[in-house]
Amino acid sequence: MRDSSPVRTEANILIVDDTPANLQVLAGMLKQQGYKARPVPSGKLALQAAAKDPPDLILLDITMPEMNGYQVCEQLKVVETTRDIPVLFISALGETEDKVKAFTVGGVDYITKPFQLKEVLARVETHLALRNLRRELQRANCELEDRVAERTADLVRLNSAMERFVPREFLSFLQRHSIAEVRLGDQVQRDMTVMFADLRGFTSLSECLTPQENFDFLNAYLGQVSPVIRRHRGFIDKYVGDAVMALFPEAAEDALQAAIAIRGEVAGFNAWREGEAGPPIAVGIGLHAGSLMLGILSGSPTRGSTTSAVSAGCR
Repeated sequence: MRDSSPVRTEANILIVDDTPANLQVLAGMLKQQGYKARPVPSGKLALQAAAKDPPDLILLDITMPEMNGYQVCEQLKVVETTRDIPVLFISALGETEDKVKAFTVGGVDYITKPFQLKEVLARVETHLALRNLRRELQRANCELEDRVAERTADLVRLNSAMERFVPREFLSFLQRHSIAEVRLGDQVQRDMTVMFADLRGFTSLSECLTPQENFDFLNAYLGQVSPVIRRHRGFIDKYVGDAVMALFPEAAEDALQAAIAIRGEVAGFNAWREGEAGPPIAVGIGLHAGSLMLGILSGSPTRGSTTSAVSAGCR
C-alpha cells in the first residue's frame, strides 16, 4: 500500500455493497488514502446517490436484494450524467460468464471476493488515472474544436473580404476554389461581353469637390449602379476611379439590358441629388463582345493583378 502522506486530491468514490463489513473495510481503506468514500448498502440508493452527486468511480457488488449490480450498471449507462463513470465490479461470483456479463453491461474491471486491499487500491488508482486522462483529452478536444471554429470563421471572413477584390466568378473561370490557389500567370480564354461605363465630365465635377466629397460621391454612385450588373448575370472585374469594367459570360443581350438599366439608375441618382451643387451626371457605356484572356497578370514575382485582355477582333 502506497504512502498516504501527503494526502492526494480527493476523488469521489461510491461504494455499493449490501454487506456492512465490506462497506466498512473499503471505505476505511479509501479514506486512509485521501479519497472521499461514500458507502451505500443497496442498488436503489446507489442510483439516487450517483444522480445527486456523480462520483468519479463506483465500486459495485453484484449479488444484492431488489436490484443486482448488473441492473444498477445498466441504468447508470443510460443516463447522460452517469454513463461515463467507470464501474469496478467486486463480487464473489467467479465464473467466466459472470465476468463477461459485467463487461457487457458497461463495467471496466472485475475484482473477485475475497479481495486484497492492495489489488483494489491499485485498480482504483489505475481507473481514476484513465478517467482523468479521458477528461483531459475531452478538454483538449473541446479547445481544439473551439480553435478550429474560430479559424474557420476567420477564413470565411477573409474569403468574403477577398471576394470584394477578386470576384468568385473570376476564380471559377480559372478553375480555382479560393484566392489561395491562384498563381501568377494563371489564364483562360473565353468568349464574353465586356462593359466599360464611366461618368462624363467627372474630372470637372471632381475639381469642385473636396477629396472626402469625391470619395463619398463615387461610393454613392457606384453603389447605385453596381447591383444592376449582377442582376443581369454579369460581374464587376474592376473599378478604375469613376469607371466600371464588367464581364458578362453568358450572352451579349445581358450586357445590353444592363447598360439600359444603368442609364435608368443614373436618372434616378440625378433625381436623388437634385438641389445639390453641380450639374446632373451622365454616363458613357461601351460594350465589346468576343474572345478575351482572363487571368492574373504577373507584374513581379510578389505582385500581380487580375486582368481581362480583349482580342483585337472584337465586335
